[in-house]
Amino acid sequence: MVLWNDTGTEIYCFRGILLHKPKVIWMVRPELKTAVLRVLAVLLAGCREEGNPIDAGPWGTMSLVDADAKFIGEEEDDRAGVPVTAAGDVNGDGYGDLLLGAYGQDSGGAYAGAAYLILGPVSGTVDLADSDAKFVGEEDEDLAGASISSAGDINEDGYDDIVVGAMGHETDDTFDGTAYLLLGPVTGTVDLANADAKYVGEEEDDRAGWSVSTAGDVDGDGYVDMLVGAEGHDAGGPFAGAAYLLLGGP
Repeated sequence: MVLWNDTGTEIYCFRGILLHKPKVIWMVRPELKTAVLRVLAVLLAGCREEGNPIDAGPWGTMSLVDADAKFIGEEEDDRAGVPVTAAGDVNGDGYGDLLLGAYGQDSGGAYAGAAYLILGPVSGTVDLADSDAKFVGEEDEDLAGASISSAGDINEDGYDDIVVGAMGHETDDTFDGTAYLLLGPVTGTVDLANADAKYVGEEEDDRAGWSVSTAGDVDGDGYVDMLVGAEGHDAGGPFAGAAYLLLGGP
């Protein structure tokens, strides 16, 4: 927005940051400023006139060298950080936790993949070898961690849970794919073969686990539910794809 100060000069504010060339323009003319400023005071609390120190927050242009935390893959070709997501509060301590994928990680075999849980709060540089939990793909080329998501608290025990996709995993057929549910709290290194639940693609080349997500409480029973995508499923034709809803419960 563009706001006029008491001297008639313009102050540019967006989410608490002073901007030199803002893209969000809301002009408050001087004759209206007294009434409008009272209404906007809270929104503009973080703004200051040009030339004064400003807390940049996570907006504007900044180098990632100034990030509050950095998470580094364990080894060459791990592809850590593909993808990343919020994990919810997995250990129930009131802090949000983080989930990072590394589909190239090879602790479980070449490109078996892995996912890492980082418990909040966290700052500084963290080697993912020191993560609070690591979920390791079962076999070569599982690509575990290529999709990850919080599952919410799927069993309503007070701890958020995690779902990890491994679209390359082969259980009954070639590349049928799998998604794994891991109930919180969880720490240490976990072979995904020992996950709390395992959801296997219907057919060869389904690639179940291509995508995973919490779904909210779809049926209103008080338990959050989960979605698993299978981009290769062909019930509707070659690579028509499918998504599956899995209802939560105790």
